[in-house]
Amino acid sequence: MSGDMEEADEDERSLELSTLSAIYPELLIDSSVPFSGTINIPVEPNRPIFVSFPPSSGGEQPGLPTPPNSDDKDIGADKPLRSAIPNPPEIHELRHMPPLQLRMHLPHSYPDEQPPELELVSHWIPAATLKRLEKEGNTLWEELGHSQVLFAYIDHLGAAAEDAFGLLSSKTEPMTVAPELRIALLDHDLKAKQAAILEVSNALLRSADTTHKANGESVTELLSQVNYFRYRLNKT
Repeated sequence: MSGDMEEADEDERSLELSTLSAIYPELLIDSSVPFSGTINIPVEPNRPIFVSFPPSSGGEQPGLPTPPNSDDKDIGADKPLRSAIPNPPEIHELRHMPPLQLRMHLPHSYPDEQPPELELVSHWIPAATLKRLEKEGNTLWEELGHSQVLFAYIDHLGAAAEDAFGLLSSKTEPMTVAPELRIALLDHDLKAKQAAILEVSNALLRSADTTHKANGESVTELLSQVNYFRYRLNKT
């Protein structure tokens, strides 16, 4: 009898993961660890994020020597430098942030007795925020009456990503990120913008081709839009 119950538990967990894979083709099932998977949650907030990168250690402008005074007796003596002037932080407006990685494992007694084991991984999201989001997964499992929760949790994270997981205290105050992440964040944002422009450009080309074949109408206007988006792509 216990063997039948164990097989039913496996079937339930397998069914949830296979259903999730059908909804999210990007979900990676870990064959080395049964009932485990990984998915990246896109982070493209509904308004731009102003990110502040503080100067790295040692990023200061050297102080200037104090100009000599005509009353000084030791005109040629070395004078102390003024205190170094710290460089101001760099502030950038970003629309695309690196994705949040969700690692999940369904334990033996899931979903009736145990919640899913959830781990969130990100280099730019603070550890405290990741822990809060992980706890929200357990809370969601409780609220759903100890039932299958992965789809609801992924949807929950996607909705939270639209508000940058509550990291923005105001519309104008920048979010401070470690300076060593500067290149990675700026590069990700640039490539995402280029991909979006290229996608629109290709869609316009397909539309122009379809319009021309269907009714022989002029496609000058569509082609001008394509050229505009290609110009944007080259400028990014």
